[in-house]
Amino acid sequence: MEPSWAQTLYNWIGTTLAQVNPIKSHSLTLKTLINMSLRVALVVIGSAMLSYFYLLGQTEIQVKEQLSKYVTERGKLEAEIFQLAMDRHQILKQAILNTTPTIPNPPLRLHRWRDGTQRNFPDRQPLEEFDGEHQAAIFWGKQPITTARRQQLTRLAQLTTQYGQAWRDRFTNTYIITPDNAAIVYWPEVPGPLIVPGDFDVHDGVFFYASDQQHDPERKTVWTGVYHDPASPDWIVSVVTPVDQPNGQHIATIGHDIILTDLMQRTLSDRLNGSYNLIFSADGQLIVHPDFGEDIQAKNGELTVQTINQPHLNHIYQRVTQSAAQPPALLNNVIENPEDHEFLAIAPLVGPNWYFVTVYPKTLLSQAAISAAKFVMLSGLVSLLVEMTLLYRVLHQQVGHPLAELASATQQVASGDFNFTIQNDRPDEIGELAKSFTHMSKQLQDLFNNLETRIQSRTAELEAANQELEILSTLDGLTQIANRRQFDTYLEQEYQRQRRTQQPLALIMLDVDYFKRYNDHYGHLRGDECLKQVAQVLQQVVKRPTDLVARYGGEEFVIVLPLTDTAGAIVIAETVQQTLAASQYAHQASEISDYLTLSIGIAAVPQIPTEQATDLVATADQCLYQAKQQGRDRWIYWNDTNRQYCSSKKR
Repeated sequence: MEPSWAQTLYNWIGTTLAQVNPIKSHSLTLKTLINMSLRVALVVIGSAMLSYFYLLGQTEIQVKEQLSKYVTERGKLEAEIFQLAMDRHQILKQAILNTTPTIPNPPLRLHRWRDGTQRNFPDRQPLEEFDGEHQAAIFWGKQPITTARRQQLTRLAQLTTQYGQAWRDRFTNTYIITPDNAAIVYWPEVPGPLIVPGDFDVHDGVFFYASDQQHDPERKTVWTGVYHDPASPDWIVSVVTPVDQPNGQHIATIGHDIILTDLMQRTLSDRLNGSYNLIFSADGQLIVHPDFGEDIQAKNGELTVQTINQPHLNHIYQRVTQSAAQPPALLNNVIENPEDHEFLAIAPLVGPNWYFVTVYPKTLLSQAAISAAKFVMLSGLVSLLVEMTLLYRVLHQQVGHPLAELASATQQVASGDFNFTIQNDRPDEIGELAKSFTHMSKQLQDLFNNLETRIQSRTAELEAANQELEILSTLDGLTQIANRRQFDTYLEQEYQRQRRTQQPLALIMLDVDYFKRYNDHYGHLRGDECLKQVAQVLQQVVKRPTDLVARYGGEEFVIVLPLTDTAGAIVIAETVQQTLAASQYAHQASEISDYLTLSIGIAAVPQIPTEQATDLVATADQCLYQAKQQGRDRWIYWNDTNRQYCSSKKR
C-alpha cells in the first residue's frame, strides 16, 4: 500500500528535525516557535470547528431529502393493499346494487341444522368435505326464509364466490353480511358460517355493527383495529363497507380481512442504517414497534401509546399527530423531535388512518461531521509542523535567499506545479533540507498522479454502477422484463401523448390460467419458470421498440401498444396465444387444456371513453375478468358502441 501525502510530509519533517541541533531552553528561537505554534494551533482549531458546523448543516439537509424520498416511497408501498381493498369494495358494492337477481338453476339448497339455523352444508358432515374453493359458506339464522329472499341470498353467494376467487391472490377472504342475520364468506381454509354456533348473530360482530347507521353515519368504508386471528398465526385488520339502497335501506355489508405479517416484517427489517421504523394509528394504537413486539402480542394488538406512557414514544406520537393536523400547505413529511434529538419521517397510510414513521437519530449526522473535522484538524497540524520547521531554519541559520527559493518551490508544489529548481548540493542543513524537499515533491507528484488516475477510474466505475442500478430498478427480478413501476410510468407517458396527438393507444392484460393450480401441481420453482416462459413468448411477439411488455403482478402481464387500435391489439393477442400454444408448455392441472393458456383483456383509446390512464387499466382488467368468467383461454374487449363485451371463442 502506497504512503499517503500526509504520511510523506510527516516522515520528511521528522527526518529533517532529527538532523538539526537541539534548541536551547531559553532561546529566542524556542519562544518564537512556541508563540507561533499557539497562534497557528488556534487557527487550526477554529477552522476545524467551522468545518464541523458547516458539514453538519449540509449533512442535515441531505439526510432530510433522503428521508423525505424514502418515507414517500415506503408510504406508497405499504398503503397499496389498503387502497386496493377500498377500490375492490366499490366494485363489489356496485355489482350488488346494479345486478338484477336471477333465479338460480339449480336453486340454492340450504340444510336445516338441529340448532334451527340453515346452512349450505349438511349438519354433522365432516367440514373437510366442503368444497370451499368453488363456493362460499352460508349461514342463515333461525328465522324463516322466503323464496324471494332465497333468490337474493343465492345472488349474493354467487357474487361472493366470483369476486372472492378473483381476489384470492391479495386478500385472505371476502364476505357479505346482511341485516337479517345472513353471513356469506368465501374463505376456503376457514368456512366460518359452518363453524359458528346456532345462537350466532351478525349484529354482535364488529365486522357488521361497525358499518351500521349508528357507528358509520357517513356510510363510508371503515376499518377495525389490529387483532390476532385465532385460526392462524397472523395479525389481521378488517375492512368493511356498507351497501345501502338509494332510499337509505342498509341491505348488506362487504368485508375483507387483510393479513399484516409481511407489512410488519418489512417495517422492522427494511430500514435505513442507524434508524428504525414504527407504525401506529391516529388514535394511538401501536401496530409495529421494534421494542414492544411482545407487549403488542400480549395485548392482542390493543396496546396504545397512552397505555405504555413512555416519554420517548409519547413525544413521537405528539409530534406526528400535531404535524398531521397542520393545513395541507404546511405539511412536512420530515419533522424534528427536539426532546430526543432525532428526525421523524412520516407517511400517512390511507384507509386505516395509520402513520408509518422512520426515526433517524441526529447522532448519525454528528458522526460524519466529526470525522471531517478530525481530518481538517490533522491536516492543519501537519501544516503547523511544516511552518514551524521552516521558521526554525530561518531563525537558526539566517539564510534568506535559500529560504526564499525553498518557499517559492513550496508555493509551486501547492499550486500543483512540480517543475522547480532549487540548490540542493550544499554540504549543510540547507542543502539537506533542499534535497529532502525535492524528494518529497517527487513523492507527492507521484501520489497526485496516482490519485487522479484512481479518481477517474472510480468515477467511471461509479457511473457504470449507477447506470446498471437505474436499469435494474425498472426490471422485474424474476422475468427480466419491465416491472410494475416502469409500466405505470410508461403507460402514463403514452396516455398523455395520446391525449395530445389523438392517436390510438391499446393495453392488453394477460393472466395465466389456473396458475395457482400450476404451482400446487408442479411446485413454485416450476411456477417461476412458467412465468419466465410466458415473458419470453410476449417478448418474442411484441417487437416494436415503442411497445412495452411488463409484469403487472403475480401471474398477470401487460402490454402497452402505442399507435395501436383494438383491431391491432386483437392481432397481437391472437399471435401471443398461437405462439404460446405452439410451445406446448404442459399444464396438467388446467381444467381447459393440457397446455399453458392465457385469459386476455383488451382496452384501447379512443375506442373507449377515459379520463385518466387508470381508466384504461380498469377496463382491461374488467375484460380480463370476463374472459375468466366465460371459460378462460380467450380474449375479450369492450365495445362501447354496442355496450357489450366482445370475445374470441375458446381456442
